[in-house]
Amino acid sequence: MGNTIFSGGVSSRMQSSDRERQRLSGPAFVRSASLLLSVGIWATAVLPAQAVTLGYDFDTATGICQDAVSPSNPNALPGAVMLLMKDGQPVYEQAFGKYNTQTVVPTASISKTLAAGVMMSLVDSGQLSMSDPVAKYVPDFNKTTNKASITLGECFSHTSGLPDNPAALYNYNMSLPDFAEQMASSVLISKPGTQFSYGEASMQTAGGCAELATGQLFTSLFQQRIAVPLGMSNTAYTVYNATTPLVAGGISSNAEDLAKFMEMLRLGGTVNGKQILSANSVKAMLTDQIAGIPHDTGFGQPPLTSDYGYGTWLDMNPDGSLRDAYGAGVFGTYMFLVPSLNLTAVFLTNSMNSDAQTVLSLTSTVEAQIASPQLGGDTDLSHTVDYNDLLTAVKHLGATRALWADGDMNGDGVVDQKDLDILQADYLTSAPGATTTPYSPTGSFDSDLTLAMRSVPEPAAGLLLLTAVLGWLVFRFRARG
Repeated sequence: MGNTIFSGGVSSRMQSSDRERQRLSGPAFVRSASLLLSVGIWATAVLPAQAVTLGYDFDTATGICQDAVSPSNPNALPGAVMLLMKDGQPVYEQAFGKYNTQTVVPTASISKTLAAGVMMSLVDSGQLSMSDPVAKYVPDFNKTTNKASITLGECFSHTSGLPDNPAALYNYNMSLPDFAEQMASSVLISKPGTQFSYGEASMQTAGGCAELATGQLFTSLFQQRIAVPLGMSNTAYTVYNATTPLVAGGISSNAEDLAKFMEMLRLGGTVNGKQILSANSVKAMLTDQIAGIPHDTGFGQPPLTSDYGYGTWLDMNPDGSLRDAYGAGVFGTYMFLVPSLNLTAVFLTNSMNSDAQTVLSLTSTVEAQIASPQLGGDTDLSHTVDYNDLLTAVKHLGATRALWADGDMNGDGVVDQKDLDILQADYLTSAPGATTTPYSPTGSFDSDLTLAMRSVPEPAAGLLLLTAVLGWLVFRFRARG
C-alpha cells in the first residue's frame, strides 16, 4: 500500500477498504471514581452544551491511513495528515506516523494548481490574459509560425506543444524569462492546441511571461497575491530558489494551508469578505480547457474522465457539469473539493510509494460519510444517542488515536469533553432508521453520566476528575466575568 491520494470522481468509482479498528486506552491516572462522584460538579462543567447535531464516522478512512503508515506495510509512508472540511468547518484532522498536523512537505505538482491561482490573479488585475500569446512577452516566439500562436492558457492546460521537461528546466541558475527565451528555439512535440501533454516546461514559460508582464519575481507574486492574503504562512517556493522557482512543482506546504486555497476556490474566490480571485477566474480554473483534445483519462473511470482546467484536474459528470476538482503531487499529497457536498479535503505525505487505488478507497469512504452524516454522539450507529453511547465515550475518555466508535465525535483522534458536549447536545434523540427508542436508565444526562462513571475503571476515572475540575473552573471564571 502506498501513498494516499485524493483524486476526483471518487465516490462513484472507488473501492472501499475495511480496516480493523484500533483502540487505544487513555493515559493512567490514580484518582478514584468515588472521589469524582463526591465532587459532584460534572454537570456544571459540561454546560452549556454545543449545538452540534451531526457527525461523520470516518473510522474506515482512519484505518486506511493507519495502514498506510504501518511498519508492517512494505510500502509504508513516513507519515500522513488528513484534513476534511465540510461547509468551511473542519470535521476531521489527524496526523499519522511521524507527522503532526503542521508538517510541511514538498507538494510537487500541486504547485500547478497554486501557480494557476497566481496567473488568474494577474488576469483579474488586467496585467495579462490567458488568451495572450507567449510571443507578446517573448518576441522570439514569433520567429516560428507554430509557436507564434501559443497562448498562456495553453501553457497552463498542457496543450502548448512545448517539450514537457527539457534539460534547461533543471538549470537552477536560469531565470524564468531566460527559460522562456530558450523555449522559443525548442522543437515542438505537437501543434499547439491539439494534444494534451503533461509536464513542467510550459508553465515555466508562462511564469517567465508573468515576470516580464509585472516586473516582479514569480515567487513574490505568489506570496503577495495568494499565500499572504489567504494566511498560508507555511507555504512557499522551495525548489529551486527565489529567482528560479520550479513554477509547476516547487512549492512546499502543509495540510491546513492547502485547504485554505481549495476553500477559496470552493467559495468562488472570496474568503471572509476578501476577494482573492474573481468568480470568473475561479470558473476558468474549474472549466475544462481541453475539451475535444485527446488526453489520458487520469484517475477517471467510465463514465467519468479526468479533464483539466488551468493547473487543476477536473472530473466531469456525464452531463458535462463539474463533479470535483483536485491538485495532485507525485510525492503523494493531494487536495480536492466536491462542490455538491461542500467538501474540501487534503491528504498530505511525502513518499514515492504512490498507490492510487489506496486513495480511491480512502476518498470513497470519506465522500460516502459526508453524504450520509450521523447523529452527533451515535457511536454504535444505531440512529439513536443514548446511554450506550455515553457509556462508550466515558470508557474511552482520554483515549488517543480514538475512533468514532470510541466516542471521538469531532474527528480529532481524542475522546475528551468536547465529545461529551456533542453527545449531550443530541442525548436521547433518534434519527430515521432507528429500530429502538433511546435507552436511558434515569432519563437524565447528568444522572446517566454519574451512573456511567461508576462503571469506569479507576485509571480512567482520574482523567474524568481532572477534566471535570478544569471544566468547572472555566465555568466559574466565565460566570464571574
